[in-house]
Amino acid sequence: MRRRAPRTGVVAIALVAIVVVGWPLFLLLRRARAAATVDGATPAGPRAEAAPSPVPARPPTPFAAAASTAPEASAGWMGGLRLRGVRSTAFVCLSLLVLVGVPTTWATLTDQVTVAQVGVTAGSVLPPTGMAAAQTATAARVTWAAPASGLAPDGYKVYRSLTSGSYSGALGTTAASPYDDASAVECTPYFYKATSTRVNLESVASATEASVTVDRTAPIVTAANAHVYFTPPSMAPVKDFVRVAAGGVIEAYAQVTDNCSPTGSGLTVTFNFPAPFNVSGAAATFGSYSVAGDTYNYKYTVTPAARPANTVPQSWTVTAVDAKGNAATGVAATPAVGDGVGPTLTRGEVVSGYTNFLYNNGDAVDDATEIGEVVTTPATDALVKSAGFRVYGNFADASGVDSANATTNVLRSATTTPLAATPASTNGLAWAWSSAAVVANVATAASTVAVPVTATDVLGNVGSPTNVSVEIDNTPIGATSTCAQTGNGSGTLNVGDGTDLNFLDTVWPASFRSTWDGTAASATAVLRDGGTGTDYFAFNTDFAMSLFQGVTNANAMDLGSKPWVGANVNVPSTTIAMSNRTTLRIAYGAPATAVTNQNKTTTSYFGATLRDAAGNPSTAFSETCVSNAW
Repeated sequence: MRRRAPRTGVVAIALVAIVVVGWPLFLLLRRARAAATVDGATPAGPRAEAAPSPVPARPPTPFAAAASTAPEASAGWMGGLRLRGVRSTAFVCLSLLVLVGVPTTWATLTDQVTVAQVGVTAGSVLPPTGMAAAQTATAARVTWAAPASGLAPDGYKVYRSLTSGSYSGALGTTAASPYDDASAVECTPYFYKATSTRVNLESVASATEASVTVDRTAPIVTAANAHVYFTPPSMAPVKDFVRVAAGGVIEAYAQVTDNCSPTGSGLTVTFNFPAPFNVSGAAATFGSYSVAGDTYNYKYTVTPAARPANTVPQSWTVTAVDAKGNAATGVAATPAVGDGVGPTLTRGEVVSGYTNFLYNNGDAVDDATEIGEVVTTPATDALVKSAGFRVYGNFADASGVDSANATTNVLRSATTTPLAATPASTNGLAWAWSSAAVVANVATAASTVAVPVTATDVLGNVGSPTNVSVEIDNTPIGATSTCAQTGNGSGTLNVGDGTDLNFLDTVWPASFRSTWDGTAASATAVLRDGGTGTDYFAFNTDFAMSLFQGVTNANAMDLGSKPWVGANVNVPSTTIAMSNRTTLRIAYGAPATAVTNQNKTTTSYFGATLRDAAGNPSTAFSETCVSNAW
């Protein structure tokens, strides 16, 4: 609150006047009181009746009037006391002096001021003018001008606040302008005022205040937060790639941060592109942008002079300057690479949806020479038709594959079969793209046909069609072409002896044994005593296989009519495996009891459950193998 201070000069004069005039007057009044004549009495006694006097009656007074023969024409009244001549005049003057001579006017102060010099007022020290503030390399510097009038200050007090117009204790003192506030924290707005001081006097605060926010740190731009996006017609934006061909929209984005402006507002941001874009000093627009899942606060739409060639990067830089002139100049952004070539098919297959199994060229290695197999009409098997076939593919492309399709008109009435980015696996091969199962409904003779596969990348570049060879197989699996029994010729069944069954067509292992992929399966085989009939291996029982069946000793591999053993003999550590896609190999372990080979002929009985890799089911058939003794 402001309060008013007395006018010290007037007060001093009043005090002197009271002392000089009041004391003699006080003595005069004492003498007058002793000699005063009280109304209605005389010194000699009671007052005699007298004729009415032309002088009006006076009120009683406690003081006696001094004896005087002087006329009363100059007498006056004061508080019921009748005074005459000089005495009354002096008393009236004193009364007026006391009533009006003491001043009660106060001056307005902003800050508490102690007055110690008689005859000098606080208003004689005036506040500084021209308040200003700015940052230096190490502080917030406050400057002002000395007052143009009044007493010359011998110093100044500086006040600081976080709120405009609200100040408390002084921040510091100085003999003259400027004052450096080294404690000012970056990004904090400060307000300053100052007062003038002389000895122990302090003026009111400056009429104006100065303000400054210290900021010495440059904005931050990184390559990780600056990217070019290319948006092809009717497609999604692609980061860090530009299509070589014309068309589409090219936009550059950056996320710029600043310590005093976290959102980036208030910065001046420019993008610079050398040739072939050849765009420099492009002023980016501040805003809130979200593109392809990324967020940025500055954007510029590029109209390039030209575009980079295939695989050639387009470099560019970002410059950001804040309000205080702090700059991040020529910061390298993430280059945008030119891409003018569509995806390339690195491997593709068309595979029966029922077996999901690939043809093999005879070796045990999956390689590019393998081809898929499908079944076309007039296939009548319900399982095969419902499963249909699938197209698989893996592609190589710089910017990424957007879509792919296969031209399958040789297999189905629909011209194309689309592939999706759905990972899959067939026979241990991993695929990044695969189609849904589709039904082959075009009658095609057994042959090898080509299915072209084409892909488009995310920039709109279309790759060249690549043919995938497909075996058209409408024929069920048949008898083996060869049957070999291997051994040392000792005439006995020994460990390492075996039987190879070679089929004329690829075989689907899961049709032998549920969920089997053809890898070695181990069990204890049992050479069973057929009595007076035929001895046999019951692989259906020992290996849970369903391929063997027949009339004599059903579900078995028949060893002939002459008995080998008079009782069952265990043959542990026996394995069965697909040595390739067309050969089933049986490898025997060491028999628990010596077994003598009685003949050279075996007969295998195959049932209707056996299927080839295309899914064609077989009819029941048998195959006799005659070879050298084990």
